[in-house]
This record gives sequence, structure tokens and C-alpha cells, in this order.
Amino acid sequence: MARIIPNDIGDVALAQAERGELATLYYLKKSLPQSYHVFHGLHWTHEGYNGQTYYGEADFVVVNGEGKVLVIEQKDGSLFETDVGLVKSYGASKKDVSRQIHRTLDNLRTKYSEVSGGEKLDIDYLFYCPEYVIKNMKAAGLEQNRIIDAKSKDDLANRIQELIKPHNINDSSRSVLDYLFDRYDIYPDIHTYKDLQSKAFTRLSGGLLKTISNIEMSPLRLRVKGVAGCGKSQLARHIYEKAISDNRRPMMICYTRPLKDKIESVVSAGGYVETWYGLCDKYLTEQGHKFDYERATKDPTIWREMLEMVIASDVPDEWLFSTLIVEEGQDFNPAWYEVLELFLTDDADILWLEDAYQNVRNTDITELPNFVTYHAKENTALQKVLPTLLMMCCHLNLNV
Repeated sequence: MARIIPNDIGDVALAQAERGELATLYYLKKSLPQSYHVFHGLHWTHEGYNGQTYYGEADFVVVNGEGKVLVIEQKDGSLFETDVGLVKSYGASKKDVSRQIHRTLDNLRTKYSEVSGGEKLDIDYLFYCPEYVIKNMKAAGLEQNRIIDAKSKDDLANRIQELIKPHNINDSSRSVLDYLFDRYDIYPDIHTYKDLQSKAFTRLSGGLLKTISNIEMSPLRLRVKGVAGCGKSQLARHIYEKAISDNRRPMMICYTRPLKDKIESVVSAGGYVETWYGLCDKYLTEQGHKFDYERATKDPTIWREMLEMVIASDVPDEWLFSTLIVEEGQDFNPAWYEVLELFLTDDADILWLEDAYQNVRNTDITELPNFVTYHAKENTALQKVLPTLLMMCCHLNLNV
């Protein structure tokens, strides 16, 4: 079974994706081996020599284990076979199929070469029109063996594997996949994590990430108070990965162990992810201290002793970080922030994320002097599907 990216097909359906493309997505997932990655719905832009910006979209981008790429352009419904090739009509607008495909190929080639230091992208294409039979293949403006119409639609998966053969994943495919992940603005979804071989991926939510990315502050001192689903975890990972790419050393601290394990599995090497108590324990253990944690079940003062020992210590350089990201800030004791500062360089960036509605421990609010606070009150995931959900409820005569 192929790996679909983003793999939240249910959300794609709720977002009213084209039904034909959705059926193809399910088909590709079921019909291709696991060594294939199938990206769907890639939007691209290209600045022309005349200063005009061109826009386009690749319906499907398939990558095999060797890093070979196949772009699939799908057109549902009828087509016009003209003197210049196949044309798809969208009301008053008409699109030349051949030109559309080659623009997509050129864009992906050019952008990959730019980010990979001149490496060439091994890329091919297929044109797929499952509801139309092409009468004159020679006049289509495309290579005949790159066209699959209604007569040959059951052969789509076989044709894909002929053009880009199954292959175990190697370093070449990883560089291509990293490029496509970046082009699609997607990241491993922490909260719908599956396992290391089958991570859940989602698109970066535009609102919060774009807003925060436009803020200029050095060093960063930002507190985000946001509801569930507003994009806090996406922002956390974005800041974490950016710190690594900028040769800074990030530390992400959360409250619960399950979240720590999930975060650690999807972020790049070069930083540090830990729970608050895990940070204190690992740091003090490295300094030669040992604790009897069985005692903690009867005597909670052990945690205060741990805190006081960290405060009294002289933190060595190897325990200093240049970026701090706090997840689940609503669960943090107000005194912990001052302790976290001991692990930071003087110019460290700090991102503090919290959701007051999830403060189930009734922890006091942590004072963060000289911080800018941003309130993210909208659930972006819900916004995407809410219109469709309301329509479904009305259709079913449900009261909402």
C-alpha cells in the first residue's frame, strides 16, 4: 500500500476535493507498493521573464524508492481535440493540457536544482483522463505511452511502475522527499502520530504560522495563547527546525512523556526534546546526583529538592541552548520558567505555547515579563471542514 501525503484523506473529502481525483487517490494508495510516496494537490508559482507570475497545480506527484518522480495530471469529463493538442474547458477558460504539464515539470526541475546545489531531478509524467477516450493520439501533443484514457484506466498502477520502477528507499529518494515536503508545506503531525514507518502528515496551517513568521523580534520573546487546532504544534516544530537550519541549538520542553516521545520522533537531529522533570533528572544525574524516586510517592518534597539543586548549580556550556520552545505551558509551575532560563544563552529565542482551556491541573499563569502575547482563537482545522459539515447536517435534517 502506497504512502499518501498528506495522508488525511478524510479531510480531503470533507474539503470537497474533486471526486474523480479523490477516487484516484484511494486507487493509488491501494494499488501501489509501500515503497512509493504519492503527494496530492501541489500548488506552484513561477515568475516569468515578463514579470508575470504563473500559477499551477500538480494533481499527483509519485516518488519511488530511488527518488524518481512521476507527475500525473488528471482531467475528468470531456476534452477537446484541437489542432494544437488536447484542451480542457472550464467555462470561459480553456487550458492546453500539454503546456500545463510541461510548466509543472519545468517548475519542479528548476526549484529542485536551486535547493539541491544544481542536482537534476529525474522526472517524468502521465496524463490521465479516466472519463474520456482520445480519438487521435498523435494529435494530443503528448507521447502516446504517457497517456491513459478511459479505455486503459485500469492499467494506471502498472504504467506508473513501468515508468518509475519499485525500489527500496535510498538517500536519493530522501533528498527528493525532503524537497517535496517543503514544497507542500507539510510536516509530521504530532497529535495524530502513528509510527516511525507510517507517520501522519498534515499541511502547515497558514494563519498562525504566516502571522508569526512575519514578526521581527531579536531575540524572540513570544507567548502564544491558542485553542486546540490553531496550529501551535506546527509552529513549535517550524521554530525548532528553523533553529537547526540556522545553526542554533533548540530545546523543546513539554509536560507529558507521551507528547515528548511523539515530538522526538518527528523532529530533526541537532536539538533536545524533553519533559520538564526529564530535563531536571537528566541534568542532575549528569552532575552526579541520584534520587530515590520511590520516595516521591510518599514525600513530594523530593521535587522541590530537585528544583533547588538545579538553581544552585553552575550550568556548563554543553547544557546551554540558543532556542527554547515550551509546549503545554499551561501545565508549567510559574517557578519553572526562571529555571529554564538557566539553560539558555544570552541571546536565546523563546517561544511559549499554551492553551488555557486545557489547564486541567489549575496551574497558576506563568508571568513572562517583556514577552509579546498573541491570541490564536480560531481552530484552523475545523474552519476548513465546517461549511461541509453544516451542509451535511442540513441535508440530514440535523439541528446544529
